[in-house]
Amino acid sequence: DWILSPLSITMVLGMLNNGATGETQQQINEVLGFGDTGIEAVNGFCRKLLTEAPGLDRKVKLQMANNIYVNQPYKLLPDFIKSAQDYYDATPETLNFRDDKTLSIINDWGKNHTNGIIPQILDQLDASAVSYLLSAVYFNGMWKDKFSKSETKKEAFVGIKRHHFVQMMHRDADYDYTENEYLQALGMPYGNGAFSMTVLLPRQNETLNDMLQKLGGEEWAEIQSFLKETSVDVKMPTFEVTTDVDLVDVMSKLGMPKAFSSFAEFTGFCTI
Repeated sequence: DWILSPLSITMVLGMLNNGATGETQQQINEVLGFGDTGIEAVNGFCRKLLTEAPGLDRKVKLQMANNIYVNQPYKLLPDFIKSAQDYYDATPETLNFRDDKTLSIINDWGKNHTNGIIPQILDQLDASAVSYLLSAVYFNGMWKDKFSKSETKKEAFVGIKRHHFVQMMHRDADYDYTENEYLQALGMPYGNGAFSMTVLLPRQNETLNDMLQKLGGEEWAEIQSFLKETSVDVKMPTFEVTTDVDLVDVMSKLGMPKAFSSFAEFTGFCTI
């Protein structure tokens, strides 16, 4: 299972984009969905999220943080530092990636900005790396309609090859719901409803990969627009998920291969 944060990816690419030029910057803009509106629109969008999203719901704790560490002897350019500070609340630092203390500094940053949920970001440092760009999102929300502990019981969770017995939450109530020929979708709001989780369940004759292959941007927007209040009998397992994935290939295929090539244009980022 994967758990990814498109928001964190947007923040990191938004920061990095301030140091990009030419086709590299154009590709990043396109992948982020801003096209010709350019880097100013990316910065404005990220700034708005950083400043406004944490205050949308007092029943939800949302923290977002970003930072940049560059390896000695590289030096971040003044304009890049200013953009990182002004739009992303980052505090860029130059560190020695050959020093063991640097690993602790970076891991402590991750731990401190996720309330200890992610105690370690890196196992080791790449001494030849130019920079590490970091983004963290901490979200802790209570369901608007809570599950009852007395209704949480150990039940079979049906898998493709075998069944697992897990703690299954249960609630029979009104939720936003829609369905089509290959999935069922459930909207589950937190707190005052400013934030919501959308749960997708493949049909019995569909695998998860089958469902994801059919789920593009337009399909996702359509599902969101079709969610309507419906009486639903919900059973959902309690779960924990961790993910460690290299996104270079993913982001390249989405349309920004130049950023990961030897022809990448980051002349506004740093210098020696």
